[in-house]
Amino acid sequence: MANAVPNEVVSQIQNEVNIVDIVSQYVQLKKRGKNYFGFCPFHDEKTPSFSVAEEKQLYYCFSCGRGGSVFSFISEVENISFPEAVEKVVDIAHLPYELNISQGNTNNTKHLEYQGLYQAHKEAQALYEHILQHTNGGDKALRYLIDRGYTEETIKLFGLGYSPKNREILVNQVKGLNISEEDMIESGLFVHREETNEFLDRFSRRIMIPLRDASGQVIGFSGRVLVDETNEIEQSFSEDVQAKYLNSPETKLFNKRNFLFNFDQARSHIRKNGLAVLFEGYMDVIASWQAGVKEGIASMGTSLTQEQINILNRVTDKVLIAYDGDEPGLHATNRAIELIQQYSNMQVLVLPLEEGLDPDEYIQKYGNDAYKDKLYNHSETVFQFRRRYYRSQYNLTVEKDKVTYIELLIQEIGRITSPIEQDLMMSELEREFSLSKAVITERLAHYQKQQERQMAKTSVVEQPVISMVNKPKSMLEIPQKQLLYRLIHSPESWNYLFIYDDEFSFHDAEFQELYYLLQELRMHNDHEVELGLFMAMLVDEQLQSIVASLEWLDMPEDCTSKEIEELAYYISTREKLLRRSQQVKIDLQVALTQGDTTLAQELMLEQIAIQKQLKMRIKTPTQG
Repeated sequence: MANAVPNEVVSQIQNEVNIVDIVSQYVQLKKRGKNYFGFCPFHDEKTPSFSVAEEKQLYYCFSCGRGGSVFSFISEVENISFPEAVEKVVDIAHLPYELNISQGNTNNTKHLEYQGLYQAHKEAQALYEHILQHTNGGDKALRYLIDRGYTEETIKLFGLGYSPKNREILVNQVKGLNISEEDMIESGLFVHREETNEFLDRFSRRIMIPLRDASGQVIGFSGRVLVDETNEIEQSFSEDVQAKYLNSPETKLFNKRNFLFNFDQARSHIRKNGLAVLFEGYMDVIASWQAGVKEGIASMGTSLTQEQINILNRVTDKVLIAYDGDEPGLHATNRAIELIQQYSNMQVLVLPLEEGLDPDEYIQKYGNDAYKDKLYNHSETVFQFRRRYYRSQYNLTVEKDKVTYIELLIQEIGRITSPIEQDLMMSELEREFSLSKAVITERLAHYQKQQERQMAKTSVVEQPVISMVNKPKSMLEIPQKQLLYRLIHSPESWNYLFIYDDEFSFHDAEFQELYYLLQELRMHNDHEVELGLFMAMLVDEQLQSIVASLEWLDMPEDCTSKEIEELAYYISTREKLLRRSQQVKIDLQVALTQGDTTLAQELMLEQIAIQKQLKMRIKTPTQG
């Protein structure tokens, strides 16, 4: 596949952007030495193994082995083609390039495979929005949203719409796009009646909230039932449809375990402010955005998943849970805290909402400023929340409940990492229940020992799985990388190599392909190798990852002829000698079996000569 953007332009754009600035919008990076590290966005992990080299403008994951330039990063993380990724980088960095790359001319496998599904959702969103904004059928829904306090700007920003009473309008609209019946069924937008092969809009008479993936493409919907003037739910076609919210079913595009509502718009604000605000409902996110809280995201209901936690963990180290203030909301908050602490090291805060209000209701009652002040300046720590939560679960006038409550709080104190905060909470507990500090300290030590024993048991049972993906495929992989590194960064290495062996070839096919591409680049670039231009030539992801991994080798600063000769010998000559030695052993065995003493003697002499050559070069190149 040829890139739609000339390599020279790609290289020029790469020279004008900083990969750290682009990647940090997707991954929370922390500087360690001269490089940056974070959680890899391409696989789940508990220890950061993803590194970005600002000096080289490359990224590499030591666990899964993925690596490359800023363009390959955007291409993979956004599931778009390389040319689209170049255009996306230009857009993010606000560079003055007019590339005009259309999706129809790209070769992104996923987009092409699911093009009908993406197109159907795009058409549905546009239709629902048009009905809400410009038809009599959408007037009631539009008035409802405006009466709830949502501005026209907010309604348009989130692409809100309305599904009409006529359940065939969307069917006819989508069929006009020549989308296959298979894609219509798979889209989840329709109810398909097999006996009559009839399609009907799954959503009817509902306010439609588009669900967008991380790149902003619509992949599903949530339909909120519209309540009429008597506050009774409008009658529809089945009991299932009458639920307050009706979400798209899981499809090839939409997986609720991996989905966070509004993540595409909130991600940059989360990164900038170092905080993600986790809401229970979509309308809470939208109302909070309008109130000025731009870091808001929501899971599908309150059932937070490990996958969603991993997504957040890559972009922030702090989560504020802003679920509803009623009893179910408290239970959901407690469960969310447990899950976040189980699957990440993120700091957790909680927004305390009195009177059982949800965030949207709180904004309507107290206003935007009071809400923002509450959220940003008066959130609770986990201990403060748990103290409030446990108090609601136990009757402290009953001795047994009081003892259980105190024991639970002491366990919570044991989880506090700050010694100062821990001491303050112990003092509060001491004053509130007239306990001696010695008793609290003794119980705290008891629970901490229990926790240490449990952690020790877990560490034995749950040994971390060592990734085999990124292990060297053979003993030759490291020396091949070392020689390739020299050929890219040390011009003199080419002369040293040609003097030693002007017909040298790498052992592995992917390294040999990179060798050919380097030769081609030198031929057209005055015998110079520019890393950015070379990366722009590479379309294959495996080749990009190999070149990216080279920048994390520990190589001496100076390149010598002896080093190049040793590497070339070990990769090519030594390997050929070893293969010949194996063949000689086989031929010798055959000659002895057949009684051919003359041939056997010749083969023995050849084997001795091979062993002498091998002993002359005992040194084995290793990674520094």
